[in-house]
Amino acid sequence: MLRTIGLGAAGVGLGGLGLLSACASSDEGAAAGGSSTTTPPLPPTYDPSQPYWLQGNFRAVTTEETVTDLEVVGKLPAELSGLFVRNGSNPPSGHADHWFLGDGMVHGVRLSDGEAQWYRNRYVGTTIHDGGGDYGGIPQDADNQSNVALVHHGGKLLALGEVGWPYELDPADLATVGPWDYAGRLGATMTAHPKIDPETGRMHFF
Repeated sequence: MLRTIGLGAAGVGLGGLGLLSACASSDEGAAAGGSSTTTPPLPPTYDPSQPYWLQGNFRAVTTEETVTDLEVVGKLPAELSGLFVRNGSNPPSGHADHWFLGDGMVHGVRLSDGEAQWYRNRYVGTTIHDGGGDYGGIPQDADNQSNVALVHHGGKLLALGEVGWPYELDPADLATVGPWDYAGRLGATMTAHPKIDPETGRMHFF
């Protein structure tokens, strides 16, 4: 069962993960079981004339990718099965006037039987993203970037924004199902930071 965890940019997933090489190049020495040495990466160089949220590890990812049969460095417990997924702001143009204004992009890793089966990254298909333009208004209802967090509740994986409705995602491939207003019962916007009661399973938000 999925549960929320705190990892900076909000994510949802199963307990602790082993180290995954994901999209990094493979380490032949590690794959063969031998020892190897690596040179640590240099600290990123930042351009003070540009916003920090557009540089270094914060810079936008320009493409959607699917990678299968990921190399695992170390060992994943066979009983650790499920989906780890995170969400964050990712402007398609590579530029945003504010960190909160980038479109939501989710990154996911599927784990099963001690293997990392796939990695995917997908934009949340909001009305703003699918409209292809920058949004300068106040987010509301389905018109929001859905770029802050995720929650799995009531059998649904939901991408959340600070203002507006959640967007349902398909856990099988991270495709966007569409906005979710709880069958018309969500009379206003929803926070990106709900809490789930561990005893009752009820989700609380404002």
